[in-house]
Amino acid sequence: MEQLKHHENCLAIVTGGLFLFWITRWEGVLVAAGLVGLTAVISYRMAALISRSWMKLAALLGKVVPAVLLTLVYFLLLFPLALLSRLFHRDPLRLRSGREDSLWVDRTICTMPKIWKNPGKEGRPQRILATMVLIPIGFFLVYLWAGFLHPDPWFLAGRGVASRIMYHYFPLVVLPALFFLTGAILLLRNRTLARHLQFMFLAVIFLFLLIYPLADILWYLRGRQKSQTMVALYHPYLQLKPRLPQESDLPPSGSGHVIFCLGGSTTEMKDSRGKGWPERLQSELRDMTGDDSIWVCNLGRQWYTTLHTLINYQTNLRSYHPDLLIVMHNINDLLQNADFSYFSRGPFRADYGHFYGPSAQLPDQYGLFGHHWENLVRCWYHRPREMVNQDSFPGLTSFTRNLRNLLELARLDSTKVILLSQPTLLTEDMNNQARDECVMVKREAVGPDKQWSFETAIRGMRQYNTRIGEIAREEGVLFIDLEKAIPKNLTWFFDEVHYRDTTFNLIGTTLAREIARTGILHSLKAP
Repeated sequence: MEQLKHHENCLAIVTGGLFLFWITRWEGVLVAAGLVGLTAVISYRMAALISRSWMKLAALLGKVVPAVLLTLVYFLLLFPLALLSRLFHRDPLRLRSGREDSLWVDRTICTMPKIWKNPGKEGRPQRILATMVLIPIGFFLVYLWAGFLHPDPWFLAGRGVASRIMYHYFPLVVLPALFFLTGAILLLRNRTLARHLQFMFLAVIFLFLLIYPLADILWYLRGRQKSQTMVALYHPYLQLKPRLPQESDLPPSGSGHVIFCLGGSTTEMKDSRGKGWPERLQSELRDMTGDDSIWVCNLGRQWYTTLHTLINYQTNLRSYHPDLLIVMHNINDLLQNADFSYFSRGPFRADYGHFYGPSAQLPDQYGLFGHHWENLVRCWYHRPREMVNQDSFPGLTSFTRNLRNLLELARLDSTKVILLSQPTLLTEDMNNQARDECVMVKREAVGPDKQWSFETAIRGMRQYNTRIGEIAREEGVLFIDLEKAIPKNLTWFFDEVHYRDTTFNLIGTTLAREIARTGILHSLKAP
């Protein structure tokens, strides 16, 4: 029986750990729960040790937690109610009314004014006045309530369940409750009950005012910590700190063929096993050539455009003297044309100075009230956005300039370059399921009043990929049309341009075969 009890305690620990992992997604909790479960299965002695330790901890918490909870209940609930009671001169125990013959309270005594108990000609004016006050309040609350039936779908799509409940469903419940509470206070004939409701309403407001300063301080501390964490990722000129070659990415003796892969998140990101297509490309090239002196460095960075890559190459990467650059850019440059989006501040600029990108995600400085007010406004009487159908993209000129400048720098250093088109899920015949997964167009090409249509994004991706091929032909560099190598369906993509695990293998294999077929490795500088 005792053995069964110990295993029950271990099972409870594992179940609690799984529940915490489901809420927090913290992998440490999952690992700890797994270790406890595995240990309990393997060794009874360890299970007993874990169980006894857990029960000792529970006993300690049993002494501490009730005291803390009772203290919080006293100061956060009972104390404010006592202050309100004194403020309104309430004396439910009749301690200030002097000595009486009996403390018996006759509940049959009606405390209502006569005109409310027996409404007649005397009580009718008061009830008419209360009704006249309630009607405009009702109209106003209905107006507020109806606004929350038209929330901003863009805002709700980017929020979790808690935010949807707080900013959308909660007002839809609270506003009718507030109307009925107001009506009860004004129209109830039982004035004692009405006064109790009024007292409860004022107690809730007083409790909110008491808690708000503490909540605002906690919000400030949370925002400060978040700001410090996010600022550590940012670069004053490149927005996000660039990835630089590590010692393990380069030949140990300084001799070997070094290949830099440049681009945005479609270059940087890796699969579930922690390998991206540049890592696969290195393995494929080494297997094909039998040459272990080929080193492929993944230097892509999310949010990066051709301008970021140009600055980063000139400032940080050029000094490494790579033998080959593989460059893939498209959608991040394309989104620069959506100058009405939440990520932009003003009309399009050729130097991309209008686009804040990840900098727009820095924590706001509105404070607790301002933050929640902004979110509530976005869920209230949202007007449908204008759908923008765009055929021309001014950013193509900047895109062309940046790529040509990058090619010129590489040419000066005798560095070979391969330009890639960017694979994409976007196509005219994509089904509704695929459209639902296209979060970048629905999140990053959206502003307060406008948003791109899917047709605009499809045209833009096609024009940018076409321009990459034209630049490659004009500059005499190798162009690999990677877009045509990747099927356009959800088997290979989980949004417009980001890949599933199988896609990384296909990209690595395709690039290795094209590089081997063209013989560009043989034209590289001797290691």
